[in-house]
Amino acid sequence: MQNNEGYRLRYTDLRRKKLLRSAVAVTVLELITKQFINFHSPEFAETVNFA
Repeated sequence: MQNNEGYRLRYTDLRRKKLLRSAVAVTVLELITKQFINFHSPEFAETVNFA
């Protein structure tokens, strides 16, 4: 029974890390996209206006 609980905890931790990593990736991607658009076309960036 103890082993099962440890496995579940480890699995949850792994999933949390995976979610965190994907959230960080999305944030970085958004920042890069924002910088790219601002650099290439300020007018377009103002029209889109990322919230």
